[in-house]
Amino acid sequence: MDDVLPELSGKEQAATLFRRADQQRPTVYEDLAGRYGFLAARVFNGSVAALVIGTASYDSSVYPQTWRLPLVLAAFLSVALLPRMGLALLAGFALAPVIAFSPALGAILSAAIVLYFLVFGLTWPRGALMPAMAPVLGVIGLGLVFPAAAGATGRLRRGLALAVIGCTAMTLYQLLTAAGTLDYLGIANTFDLTGQLRGEYNPWNALSALAVPFHSQPVLLVQPAIWLAAAIPAALLVRRRKLFYDLSGLFLSNALLVSGYLSLPSVFTEFVLPLSLLKTVVLCVIIQIGLLLLSPRVNLQPNPLRERIKET
Repeated sequence: MDDVLPELSGKEQAATLFRRADQQRPTVYEDLAGRYGFLAARVFNGSVAALVIGTASYDSSVYPQTWRLPLVLAAFLSVALLPRMGLALLAGFALAPVIAFSPALGAILSAAIVLYFLVFGLTWPRGALMPAMAPVLGVIGLGLVFPAAAGATGRLRRGLALAVIGCTAMTLYQLLTAAGTLDYLGIANTFDLTGQLRGEYNPWNALSALAVPFHSQPVLLVQPAIWLAAAIPAALLVRRRKLFYDLSGLFLSNALLVSGYLSLPSVFTEFVLPLSLLKTVVLCVIIQIGLLLLSPRVNLQPNPLRERIKET
């Protein structure tokens, strides 16, 4: 047919359409990822939104108990189907219990969320909820997965910003929920922010209360810098194109993460690093490698059909 078609048609592309053997055939997994990858991303974002509103409405008197399941379903569907509008609705419903608990804290978080929405929500709505995963991962003891995951999201500046925001969100969540100790630092949470902020109407007093832990424990200010540094190799190397580069990015990212934490006792003489940190890092590296191997590769090989059409 390659010999006959040029005589029947003067257009070169008529013959090249049949040269499928020159093109790399995708695997079954890559084909499914190409067809349904967007659906998986929407389901993931919707699930994160449902988790956020479920946590915000849990044990809250703002919403009746019969509202909680409909709110979770509404958050899932709205963020999955209409990301920008869904994010705006999610922020409103999630902030209502915070405002009822502490109007000053609600005002501060509202301003921060509006700023974040303008920077990330409008331009990147499908990934804007990613920092919300840091507190969730922290609750289950896997928060150190987040720095490399944030860096691997794509653009360098976005990945680094998400790493810092995620670390800050995890720390504030643990401080406000009266966690016994702060993860990966072993600092006892004796600041009682919940009692100080309850019913507070003055934003300045709320800011002053929030600043106390960071002032008394400067290591809390250094931890976001460690996560930022750890996100850099993942942001530069993890592109799902070459497995060697991806693995190198993950290992360098976690090496910087461990080095940053191990250097803390030499900077802060009274600080003692938890012994469980290295065990947590090893587990997080295993999870990161598993997620990397499950993610589809990006095919950068030239397409012969496309090249022939361009030549014509």
